[in-house]
Amino acid sequence: MVHFRPPKGFRCWLFAILASSLLFHVTWAVPTAAGSPEVLTSASEIDYPPFCIVDRDGTVTGFANELLRAAAGAMGLEVTFRSGPWSQVRGWLEEGQVQALPLVGRTPEREAIFDFTVPFMTIHGAIVVRKDNTDLRTLQDLRGRRIGVMQGDNAEEYLRREGFGEEVVTRPTFVQSLQELADGKVDAVVIQRLVALRLIEEQHLDDLRIVDEPLRGFRQDFCFAVREGDSRTLALLNEGLALVVADGTHRRLRAKWFASLELPTNRRIIVGGDRDFPPFEYLDENGRPAGYNVDLTRTIAREMGFDVEFRLETWSEIVAAFEAGEIDILQGMFYTTQRDRKFDFSQPHMALHYVAVTRRGAVSPPVSLPGLRDRRIVVERGDVASELLTQHGLTGNLRLVDGPETALRELAEGKHEVALVGRRVARYLIEKHGWRDLEIGRTPLLSLDYCFAVRNGGRALLAQFDEGLRLMEGNGELRRIQEKWFGRYREDLPRSYREVLRESLKFVLPLLALLGLVFLWSWTLRRQVTRKTRELAAVSEKFRTVFEAANVGKSLTLPSGEMQANQAFADMLGYTRAELEGMTWMAVTHPEDMELTQRIVDDVISGRSDSVRFEKRYLHRDGTPVWVDLSTTLRRSAEGRPAFFITTIVNINDRKLAEEALRESESKFRTIFEHMSIGIAQLSLDL
Repeated sequence: MVHFRPPKGFRCWLFAILASSLLFHVTWAVPTAAGSPEVLTSASEIDYPPFCIVDRDGTVTGFANELLRAAAGAMGLEVTFRSGPWSQVRGWLEEGQVQALPLVGRTPEREAIFDFTVPFMTIHGAIVVRKDNTDLRTLQDLRGRRIGVMQGDNAEEYLRREGFGEEVVTRPTFVQSLQELADGKVDAVVIQRLVALRLIEEQHLDDLRIVDEPLRGFRQDFCFAVREGDSRTLALLNEGLALVVADGTHRRLRAKWFASLELPTNRRIIVGGDRDFPPFEYLDENGRPAGYNVDLTRTIAREMGFDVEFRLETWSEIVAAFEAGEIDILQGMFYTTQRDRKFDFSQPHMALHYVAVTRRGAVSPPVSLPGLRDRRIVVERGDVASELLTQHGLTGNLRLVDGPETALRELAEGKHEVALVGRRVARYLIEKHGWRDLEIGRTPLLSLDYCFAVRNGGRALLAQFDEGLRLMEGNGELRRIQEKWFGRYREDLPRSYREVLRESLKFVLPLLALLGLVFLWSWTLRRQVTRKTRELAAVSEKFRTVFEAANVGKSLTLPSGEMQANQAFADMLGYTRAELEGMTWMAVTHPEDMELTQRIVDDVISGRSDSVRFEKRYLHRDGTPVWVDLSTTLRRSAEGRPAFFITTIVNINDRKLAEEALRESESKFRTIFEHMSIGIAQLSLDL
C-alpha cells in the first residue's frame, strides 16, 4: 500500500478528491481510433516557464504543454500548437481559431467566455522586489507604487479587482516586467511564485528576490480551457486528464518541471539514517555508511543526477537533527498516521514486520500486544516500536537503548524478557553475533511501510526520490539491491517476476476473452463517461452550494487540522473566510477544551468510531468563548487512510448562557431558602 500525505494546500487537496472521484467514472473508458488520430488544435504562450515554453527552434515544451499532449494522447488525439504572447493566444481561443489552451487560470472574468477542466495545479501569487527593498511586504504596501505585470495575465485581473489602477504597468511578457524591475523602472512585480523562481534563475536577475509572504488572495487554479459550450472537447480533456493522473504521468511531469526549483542548491543533499539498524543502514567496521538504504540512496542519486552526503547517528539524534533542519531527507522512516502530521513520505520501498524476540526456554515469543503486558521489554529509543508501546500503555517495564544490537545483546545477557525488533534486523544481528539462544517470533506484532521522509513542505525533494524509485523499479535496480541484502531471507521478499507471471497465466485466457467484450462495448462506455462527468460536475456544484449557503457552521478539515470554513462558521468566530483559510482548529479552540478535542479526533482517526457529536468551546476573534454543538464524520480514502472531516457546528452560546443564569438563580434561591430565619416547608401537590 502506498502512503501519500495529502497536499497541505487546502485547495490542492480538494482538487485531489475531485480528480479521484472523476477517475472512478472514467476507469472503463477505452479510446478507439481508426486510421490517423484526430487532431486537437492548441496554442502556447512563448515565455511562461516552466508551464509554457517555446524554444528558439520553435519546439513547444513546458509542464502544461506536455500535460496537454499526454491527456489528449490518452484519448487518441494528436495536439498541434501555434505560439504567441498571451494576449494573442487568448484571442485565438475566443475567436475559435484553436480548440483548447493548455494553461488558463480560472477567474470570474474568464468563466463568461471559456469552459474549464478540473484544475491540474493550484499555486499562489507572490511579490517580487529588488533585494535592497525592505518596505514592500504585503499587497497594501504596493498602494501608490508602480507594479509590473504581464498584459492580460491573472495577476493584472487580480490587481484591478483589488482596486489598483494607474499603478499597474503591463508588458507583453513577465521577462520584460522583471527586467524593468531590475532596472528600477517599476517598484515590484506581481507574478506566480513558480514562474518567478524560474525566470529569475534563467534571466540571471540576481538583484531580485521573492517576498516570503505569499499573496493569499491571489490563488490560481490552472486548467485546460475550451470555448464556452464546447462540451465534447471539454469531456475528452477531463477524461484524459483523469487518466494521466491515474497512471502517474501527471506526477512525473510535475517532478520533471518543478522539483529542481525547490531543491537545495549549490550544496549536497544531506541524507540522514540510523547508524545501528543493519542490514538497512549502519556504520561498517571502518566507520563508513553501509546497508540496503545506503545503496538505494546512492543509486537514486546517480539516476537523478544529484550529490548526496550521508549522516548516520543514533536514531533519536538523527530525528532531532532532521526536525531542526540539519538533515534534508531521511532514507528510512516507518509511516504512521502520527508521523504523517509532521512529515511527508515517499512511496514505500520496503515493508517491515516487527516481531518479539525472546530467549529460548525462558519465554515464548508473544503473538499479540496484550502478551507483552507485565514483561520486561527492551526497544530502540525513539523507534516506532516505542511509540506503539506508549500508545498501548505498555511502558511500565520498558527500557530504551540506543539501537537494536544493544537491545538483543542485553536480551541475550538475561537483562530483559522480550525485545521488539524488525524481523530482518533481528535475523541479521543474531546470525552476525551467533546468538543461538535467541528465538524470533513468527507472528508480526506490527507491519509498516518503510519510506523516504522529508519535513512538511519538502515535496519537491521527495518527488525526485519518488521518481528515482520508479526508474529503479523499471530497470531492475531495486530488485537487484533487495536480492543483495535480503536474498537469504527470500520468504520476506516479494515474489519474483517469474512466479508472479506463472500465477497470472491462470487468468490470462479469461481476460483475453473479456478484452474482446470491452472493445465491443467501448463506444457505449464512452457515452456513459461523458454523462457521468456531467453528473459529477453537477454533484460537486450541489455540494458547494449546500456548503456555502448553510445557515449553520460547516467545515472541511484535514487530519492535520487545516480547515476550510463556510461563511456561517467564519461569522460565528468573527473572522473572514480568507483569514480562516489555512488556520487549524487548534488555533481557534478554547485552551481548556484542547485536550478533549484532540482525544476525540484521535479516537475517530484510529477507527474506534467514524463519527462523533460533542459540545466544546471555540474562541471568538475578540477572545470570548463560543459554545457549540459539534458533529463530525471522518471520510477515508480508498486505501482506508483518513482523508478529511465533514463537520457541522451549531452555535449554542445563548443556551449555555441561559443554563448558567438558571444555575446561578437556583443557587441564589437555595441560599436564601436555607438561611431564612422563619420556617418554610416544601409541600407536594400530591398530598
